[in-house]
Amino acid sequence: MNEAQLDCTLLAGRYTLLGQKADTLLEKAHDQGMSIVIGGVFNSGILAAGNAGNRKFNYQDVPENIACKVDSLAGVCETFDVPLAAAAIQFPFRHKAVTSVLIGVKRPDRVVQNVGWFEMSVPDELWQTLQDKGLIS
Repeated sequence: MNEAQLDCTLLAGRYTLLGQKADTLLEKAHDQGMSIVIGGVFNSGILAAGNAGNRKFNYQDVPENIACKVDSLAGVCETFDVPLAAAAIQFPFRHKAVTSVLIGVKRPDRVVQNVGWFEMSVPDELWQTLQDKGLIS
């Protein structure tokens, strides 16, 4: 962004429920009118399956601190009857620079499942609770 004016950019795995370390980049993108496509919202699968499923985070075995955070995130989501994966897909859209989320799938039936998670109603109270508990910025 310092060297070229871009219409959009893909940011993978750096603005998810497990990490929001891209705020400066996202603000700069918004200020310059650049759209951001977020990839890797499931952080290698752990946010799609929770701790009961895929035990990978950023393509490696999940560290204990991340497993604990996943449990906390899942607990809040469960309170609101929202699958953790639905929150993971929808979270990036809370930033004004984000215009799309890119999701990979292993099987065709997962496309339908992901669309369902994307279209699911997520109450504002869920996001507020996650903020109040320090789980998201």
